[in-house]
Amino acid sequence: MKKNLKLKKAIFFLSLSSLLSLPLISLACVKNDFNAAHDNYISWKNAANKNVDFSYSYPNGYDETVKNIDLLTGSKALRIGSQKQPKIDFRDSIALQPTELYYKFEYAKAISLLSDSGNHQFTTDTIKKTIYQDTPESQQDSEYFYPKKDKGNGFNKPYLFVPSGKSNSINSPEFKKQLKEGARRLSLSFKSSNYPYKNYWINSKGYDFDKKYEVTYKDFLFGLLKVAMQNKEFRDKYIETHNLDVAKELERKHYSKDNPYFNGIDFFAWLENFGVDANRLLDFSLKDDAYDSIDFHSLSNQDINFEEFFHNLFIYSNYFNALPLEYIKDKYGPDVFSGKNALSWFYDYGRNHETRLYSSYYYVTKNDANETKLYRNVQYQSPSGNWHSSKHLNEIVYRYNPIPIGNETFQQQMYNAFRQNIVSELNVDQLSSDAKDEIFKNYQKYNLSYNQTFEKYRPHNSVSLNHFPKSASPYFNDSFSKLYYGVSLEELSQESLKASSLISAKSLIFKSLLNNVINPYALSQSVNDSDVWMSQAPSDATINATNSETSNYRTLKDAHANINKQILLENENSLNKANVTTQHDNKKHNLDPQALTSLDLQMRSIDFEYIKKTLGKMIDDFYQANSNAPLIKWTIPIVGFTLTKRQNEIVNKIKQTFKSIHSKLDPDVVVVDNYDKYQEYFLRNKSIYQDKSFILENSNSSDFVRKSLVANNFELLLIIKKLHTQNLLTNAFPELNKLANDIFTQPDINSQILSDITLNDFYNNTLKNHLDQKKLNDRINLQLNKLSITEIVNLINEINNFTAYTISFQNAISLANFSKMLYQKFLIKPISYDGLEYLQDILVDEK
Repeated sequence: MKKNLKLKKAIFFLSLSSLLSLPLISLACVKNDFNAAHDNYISWKNAANKNVDFSYSYPNGYDETVKNIDLLTGSKALRIGSQKQPKIDFRDSIALQPTELYYKFEYAKAISLLSDSGNHQFTTDTIKKTIYQDTPESQQDSEYFYPKKDKGNGFNKPYLFVPSGKSNSINSPEFKKQLKEGARRLSLSFKSSNYPYKNYWINSKGYDFDKKYEVTYKDFLFGLLKVAMQNKEFRDKYIETHNLDVAKELERKHYSKDNPYFNGIDFFAWLENFGVDANRLLDFSLKDDAYDSIDFHSLSNQDINFEEFFHNLFIYSNYFNALPLEYIKDKYGPDVFSGKNALSWFYDYGRNHETRLYSSYYYVTKNDANETKLYRNVQYQSPSGNWHSSKHLNEIVYRYNPIPIGNETFQQQMYNAFRQNIVSELNVDQLSSDAKDEIFKNYQKYNLSYNQTFEKYRPHNSVSLNHFPKSASPYFNDSFSKLYYGVSLEELSQESLKASSLISAKSLIFKSLLNNVINPYALSQSVNDSDVWMSQAPSDATINATNSETSNYRTLKDAHANINKQILLENENSLNKANVTTQHDNKKHNLDPQALTSLDLQMRSIDFEYIKKTLGKMIDDFYQANSNAPLIKWTIPIVGFTLTKRQNEIVNKIKQTFKSIHSKLDPDVVVVDNYDKYQEYFLRNKSIYQDKSFILENSNSSDFVRKSLVANNFELLLIIKKLHTQNLLTNAFPELNKLANDIFTQPDINSQILSDITLNDFYNNTLKNHLDQKKLNDRINLQLNKLSITEIVNLINEINNFTAYTISFQNAISLANFSKMLYQKFLIKPISYDGLEYLQDILVDEK
């Protein structure tokens, strides 16, 4: 029976693939009735379904689709509301009428901020009505909002935040002012006499248990405690301290190091990084009280700026999602955090869509390898009370390709599927030239809009430079090892060798030159004419600095030119920066008329001649001292699951480009086109590159720096410790030098261990047992909080030169802020803001 079911699924998939690949002329004969209901939204992903075990509580940075489902099904205190699809003049690239955005209460009914200036109450989320007609200031009514057009006859951005005229609204200027000016307590209230409705938990079938389980403030507090419990180190200590034998056995049975649910953030540290008293908030006794609010107190009991905390906790994360406390008590027993069966719920509730409850706009009714299906929760009452009175989506479906296919093939299939109304959305920018031409010639027939793709939490390119490889079957020979790492293969095999031995001024000079031979624009231009991004930093992470308010730089992408400056090193005694060139010079060189007709020239960086001369001398000196040494051999692994003809031509030119530097250079270039190869070259510590994935806890520049310093067993911290000890950071890496001065002069951190640790201990990640990570984190935060935008951007650029200068097609970025999207004509879809897509705000036009 199971075999027949699999066969039917395979036949269905093949049939659909065949249908979607039909030429357009034959599609005219196919009846367009695939999505006749017109009240659903279907999105097809060329990726596997990542909504797996406990995904309801994965961090929002883990996966875009998982995050979008959370925004639809998670029980939120408040969110960003959106209304109106932007009206766009595509000819002039301006928005005539933007999407309107505002802060919207969901379960929270009021916010209060207690400060030295008083207790400030915000009890509504009302906004003004927006008037787009040009109106003289003398004729403007204070009850309405008259946005100023900033680009000709329209707006530069397709969205705007609408203010409120009421000072007690969370959309008023007063609210933002009070958040920023500071408070010693921020409180969320969950009851209001103006809101008589109650919401109840339902299951994946829509059953409400006869309205037995009402959503209360305690469900939100319980959700916070669950986030704290997701941290492996805290959970282990908690289980040990409270002698929870049942929980200990469940942990042994269910824990997976690869599942984000069991490896969450240190929530205590996360809160305290914002100056919030975690111990006062996270009360695991869950004692009954007469209050209906949750209070966030400052650690110092002094006024602190709550603005960044507010956005990160309530808007961008899912940490403040409610969890059905009373239901969990009834199902798993009253011992939630203490007693014999304490934490038994933690290892079962939410394992799949059927073992969790819902109390938001939608609930998940189906989830498998091929699709996730959401139904409208007809019982959910939003605070405004009118959501069900408007025509919204009744069903939302995410479909997946369990085995992803080539992007060009996928986009052609989606184009055909869109024309048959099988899918609801289509990215125009990804289509072939012919398809784009057809759409733009007849754009009046289409529902054409904008969309933005954001990268905020995950590394732009997870593959980075490997500074501490293992010697077992490495993808480089002894000659390369001596020049690039400063030690022989024999020395590298001695795990008692100090890890810092692999870091020297001479080897770093060699690295910086070798890693800048190839012009990165040759590779990035082959990816839809993209620009270069030589950083692991997510390009849409916010820049937080002392002068953020007065700068035009909001995200790291805005600082593109300064984040991508290559540093070529010279002088073993002081380690100076040898070049004044930038990536912009690489771009100009790549677009030079002479280079445009010669791929050989395009492959060469702007510093090629300098590198040839300097690197050539280093190699000559090496062979003068080692006359019998073999050629300098190493493997350059390049991710290329689906390369174009142009990209294959580029790959074939890499070896020749290096050999034109010096005849002794003999690289082997391998295209990593399947997961087995990916594991071999990036996950086994055998090549010059290594996968160093991470997820930021907060999508900002400071969090990226913190993550970079401690990632991969404190690798970067170890490097800068060695260079700082030898006074080699001052000239080429001044921002890292300032950071090192602040960190390594503190004896209580025990930073000396960074100099003493062996390769064996480094590989086994024992540094975390010797460093005082809390004090280290505090010192890093203290320094980062002092930095201006110029300083933080330059600091990230210096980090990039230690980590990100790989040869990769993934070092590419589109600087265009928006991409063109098609939606089915019956959909009125507000544009998503900053990676937050609220499909519950879509209206269905029934005309």
